[in-house]
Amino acid sequence: VDKNSKKPQEDELSGKISIENSVTTDIGNAFILACEENDFPQNKENSNKSTSNQGVSVAKCITKDHLRTESASAFLLPIFQTRKNLTIRAHAYVTQILMEENRAVGAQFESPYGSSRVEASKEVILCGGAINNPVLLMLSGIGPKDHLDEHCIECIKDLPVGENLQDQLAVTLSFQTKHSSQSTDNALMSVKSFIKGLLDYYFFSSGLFYTSTIEAIANECNENEDSPDIQYLVSSRNLN
Repeated sequence: VDKNSKKPQEDELSGKISIENSVTTDIGNAFILACEENDFPQNKENSNKSTSNQGVSVAKCITKDHLRTESASAFLLPIFQTRKNLTIRAHAYVTQILMEENRAVGAQFESPYGSSRVEASKEVILCGGAINNPVLLMLSGIGPKDHLDEHCIECIKDLPVGENLQDQLAVTLSFQTKHSSQSTDNALMSVKSFIKGLLDYYFFSSGLFYTSTIEAIANECNENEDSPDIQYLVSSRNLN
């Protein structure tokens, strides 16, 4: 985690991924103050270093100078032209993990140039996410045998792949404030405000477009549990 004056003082690690506090409007600040006035603890860290996740805090964003960043821009772009042992294939879709004696030895992928195979000298790392990783494993014969048999895929390893997929239930509630000018959406309805927002963002790194979608987060936990059962996300924008 990179450090600068705009980032949480509690973040003492160093690394390529930048984490910053979200820019809050009057609405986000009012929510945090209301929580504190109702004896809801302030969780400034909002991280694994906290003894409990219970509390309210300014939202943390994976941004640098309030521009969104991600693993590609943080890790790949700085080195992809200089690392001799790194090859990046764009528009490539992995279709199967190559197996030998129950060990992953490479991958097969499709691209505009056709089907290709790559072999690994040490290991194969899957980074396809919660959906694509289980799909790729099952296409490669690793998964529930009954399900693989239904699709005529030879089962190499009978495992409950994909059976623990969990979704997050989200309910959006919108409220109208007495001071509508505090809402980003209402301000964007004005051409003058829209242009001013663009100019402020480009020249002064401030204004409407410098504000993250989520401004504040509040976690509510059951007794004797650290993981939150309910998480409240507060935004000055209409998310419906």
